[in-house]
Amino acid sequence: MKRISRMMLASITIVLAALLYPPAAYGNWDGAIYPSSYKSIMIFSLSFIILIAVSYLVLKLYINHLRRIIHGEQEFSKNVFDHTQLFIWAVHSDKSILRINKYVEWLTGIQEADVIGKKYNELMYLQEYYGQLVELMDDALAMNFVDQQEITLICNEQRDHKTFLFRTTVITGVSGYPDVFIVCGIDIHERKLYEKMLQNSYQELEGIYEEVAVTKEEMQVQMHELLLNQDKLRNSEEKFRLASLGSGAVIWDTDPSTGNYDVSDRLFDLLGYRRDEIETTAEQWRELLHPDDLIATEGARQAYLNGETPVYEAEYRMIKKNGEYLWIQARGMLLRNSDGCPGRFSGSMIDITEQKNYEHQLQRSYKALEETYEELAVTQDELRENYDMLVENDRLLRRSEERYKLVAESSNGGIWEIDFIRNRRFYSPRWFQLLGYRYEDDMPSDRLKHVMHPEDVKRVSEELKAAQAGEKELFECEYRLLKKNGEYNWFIGRGKVLFDELGMACRMAGSDVDIHELKLSQERLQHLAYYDTLSDLPNRQYLLEELEYYFTYSLGKSALFFVDTDNFKYINDTLGHKFGDQLLKKVSLRLSSLVREEGMLFRLGGDEFVILQRDIEREAQAEDLAELLIQGFKEPFRINDSDLYVSISMGISFYPKDGVSGEEILKNADVAMYKAKETGKGRYMVFSPSFLQTFNDRVNVEKYLREAIKKEEFVLHYQPQVSLKTGKIVGFESLIRWNSPVLGLVSPLSFVKVAEDSRLIVPIGEWVLLRSCSFAKGLHDQGIGDYKISVNISVVQLVQDEFVDMVIRILDETGLNPIYLELEITESIIIESFDIVIPKLEFMKRLGVQIALDDFGTGYSSLSYLQQMPITTLKIDRTFIEQVPIEEDKRSLARAIVLIGRRMGLVVVAEGVETRRQLDYVKQAKCDVIQGYLISKPLKDEEAIDLIHSQRVFDI
Repeated sequence: MKRISRMMLASITIVLAALLYPPAAYGNWDGAIYPSSYKSIMIFSLSFIILIAVSYLVLKLYINHLRRIIHGEQEFSKNVFDHTQLFIWAVHSDKSILRINKYVEWLTGIQEADVIGKKYNELMYLQEYYGQLVELMDDALAMNFVDQQEITLICNEQRDHKTFLFRTTVITGVSGYPDVFIVCGIDIHERKLYEKMLQNSYQELEGIYEEVAVTKEEMQVQMHELLLNQDKLRNSEEKFRLASLGSGAVIWDTDPSTGNYDVSDRLFDLLGYRRDEIETTAEQWRELLHPDDLIATEGARQAYLNGETPVYEAEYRMIKKNGEYLWIQARGMLLRNSDGCPGRFSGSMIDITEQKNYEHQLQRSYKALEETYEELAVTQDELRENYDMLVENDRLLRRSEERYKLVAESSNGGIWEIDFIRNRRFYSPRWFQLLGYRYEDDMPSDRLKHVMHPEDVKRVSEELKAAQAGEKELFECEYRLLKKNGEYNWFIGRGKVLFDELGMACRMAGSDVDIHELKLSQERLQHLAYYDTLSDLPNRQYLLEELEYYFTYSLGKSALFFVDTDNFKYINDTLGHKFGDQLLKKVSLRLSSLVREEGMLFRLGGDEFVILQRDIEREAQAEDLAELLIQGFKEPFRINDSDLYVSISMGISFYPKDGVSGEEILKNADVAMYKAKETGKGRYMVFSPSFLQTFNDRVNVEKYLREAIKKEEFVLHYQPQVSLKTGKIVGFESLIRWNSPVLGLVSPLSFVKVAEDSRLIVPIGEWVLLRSCSFAKGLHDQGIGDYKISVNISVVQLVQDEFVDMVIRILDETGLNPIYLELEITESIIIESFDIVIPKLEFMKRLGVQIALDDFGTGYSSLSYLQQMPITTLKIDRTFIEQVPIEEDKRSLARAIVLIGRRMGLVVVAEGVETRRQLDYVKQAKCDVIQGYLISKPLKDEEAIDLIHSQRVFDI
């Protein structure tokens, strides 16, 4: 501001001097002053003074305005930093403290003004009370950062402890090196308190569980007072036998004094043994258990016998005869005599192998714990009801009923029984509970008839008839039952039929187990296996199975469309994967809306889709649909308030003409799609057997191209570039050549496109750049001359994040001055990836690297785009050179391009000059540099060096 003021004062002084002595100001020293001239000088000078004064005032107001804005931003940042409820501590890389906020001052008692600029490791107070924070910052300075680390710190004022969740990070400076290291923490003390309260609630729930267990034991003592009743005894024993057979559970009974077991036949069926093959002793039992489960099982059993748990429960593995292991869930209860001594220990075992296999897919929740508590409460009510019902039973009846109750209570399923003679049904309380009812609920009999889903009635009826007829040993079927809330749940029913002396089915007993969550999980897994997660369209697996089914059972013709989104890889690389996913979703929706009922749409992955058009009469129907799809993609996609135009390329193959298997017809459609892309994209091609040769050639090229990289089969040739002014060589363009031992000499037009599509151009391009820079540096070091080397760059290379680092690394390795390297980029590359390419090119240009716009005039860039491109050279495409006008045409495109280049201060190069007439044409167009076969063909490095040594001056 002071400098501006001095400049204005000097200007005013000069003007006043001109007013006081005009001749001196205008060099008229003869002293003659003309009135008209003097008046004009006065007016001009006064206007100039006023203009300077006004400019000064405006500038001063604007500077004051900027100061207020900067001050406001500083105040806003300070308020945010100091009043947030976060612990923020910032230091420099030399351990000096940069900032601490108010929250840190409140917590530690350290004032920011006292420690700014001091090194934190020299503050003894921090070392003594907050050593963990010091360790955090030491690790951060060593670039070992943490995320979500809990640390408990002392609060300075309250002298109590608070728990924080800390994260460390670094902010890089302008130079790109780490500058500021930050420790940031958030107070999670209250959350830790809530976690402790939740743990206490779990302990209270366990106490309630133990109280219920005590209640059960008291009721068991009361059961010893029941009277004898022989008829009920036989009926109860029959129920018990049917329930044990039909439920699929293993019933076991043991005398604790001897340790011998009485086990039902179901166990031997599950393990694959005959009863006489294994003994029912405790020692034999331990041998059947998995060694890893033995200690836990014995511990659970002993804990129950000691009274530590209300019910004996254990899960363990038992070895089958074939060597496989079976998961078993065992439940049991102990019956004590009047003296309180153990009398009989009984229970059940069920096969839970299938549930164990799906256990990791099912999520347990707190609600399950509450439901368990409710089950215990209902069980207690059921025990009281059974106690009232069993008052008249005798001692044997009591023993049998106790067995039956133990089975029903320890079973996870609802027990049911059917009396075929009397047409009566019995349901256990657990069965009602599974459907959402209480046992005492008034449930109409007609509701029981209609509780099964209508779609399952026929299947269940057939299974029941087969079991009644003795065609199946066990009834087993999955079906849906209607719950009290009106929803259907999946159950699996298992049962056993009892036959009378005449072989007629008289009774059947079994159980229903809720498998609803298991079925839902299976359905979810089924959906994940056959549907694409991004678009929710059927996936490749679904397509292959659908094709196999269709080709097996259909006699009609069908068409298969292989659809690929053009330029999607460029869009995904330049705009990001999230943007690419949004585009794919919209492409899926548009394809679905266009296909409608004409066919079935699938997503193979990436940007590839498949359409199956079944039972067509004419191939023209498929081509009509293809035209509809092509036209449907003429409209842009609206994404993030931007319009994006995307076309599709399609290949079509027909069944059975082009293949009789899913893989074959899919491959042929893919081949046709590649042919459509080669012919210009945004179109479709119908498969022809001739395409296979082209496709196979392409596959072979890619195969041998990978081997060529490993074996270094490439060589570089260098085409001279000559100045039109001097006729001397000013540089070379580096051109790759591939002489394959298998394929022979392969044209770059053939393998470069394959290399780009397969991303092999990245390692190939790095090799070309390294060899080219080494060649140019070798010329400089040998004193042959400082020649520029031009290297062609692919868009696939440019969009790589590490492209700039790669160029800098090669320049460092070879020692080549950046001003002698020129990167050639086509204008279509820049336009397709403008936002991501331009910053990289600008950075390279600032380093001194030359940027050439190759094939200019063949693309679609406007002058406004051209002005934004950081280029130094403009290369005229050879197509403008080949067609030389018969007569001089001042309106030719070549002249226009040269004029544009000169106006922008660019070097203009004409490539492809092969005749003298073309040379005269580019000279008249005022080009700067030429290259082409008229000067020289591309040369090997030795030939290029010989040409330089010849010091030839070309006659141009």
